[in-house]
Amino acid sequence: DLVATLEKQTNQQLVYVHWGNEYQLKHTKQQEELAHALIEAGADAVIGNHPHVAQDIEVYEGVPIFYSLGNFVFDQYFSQDVQEGLMLTVSVVDTKLQFTLTPITSLGTPATPREMEGQQKDDLIARILRTSSPEVATYFDPAVLAISPQID
Repeated sequence: DLVATLEKQTNQQLVYVHWGNEYQLKHTKQQEELAHALIEAGADAVIGNHPHVAQDIEVYEGVPIFYSLGNFVFDQYFSQDVQEGLMLTVSVVDTKLQFTLTPITSLGTPATPREMEGQQKDDLIARILRTSSPEVATYFDPAVLAISPQID
């Protein structure tokens, strides 16, 4: 298994996966099963894309799963959900990984993403947290939109 092999050779393994059902705001059972298997094999984070919308987040065994970050630049404008997404910044803080979310939008400016502000930003973060696993709240700092699981 590649993740298990790399886990022995590297400090952190961030697995980026193309998966899930398009336009669904919640992850599927298949995504969850694969994410859990990747974490059990040694992944320190699982980051997904493909559904074209930002999906929920889970923390499994202290490891974050970002099921879908949504669109960044894409040619779909038929709904607000496909014109919103998340940028993810990964930092090492005191030997632990920290994940900072930056909500983005291209509403009103097709294919030109910009950082969300105000109520739109608050609404997207609220939706993500509402549909995410309860453990996410334990690790989430709303002041800086950061998730800091206990990963060494």
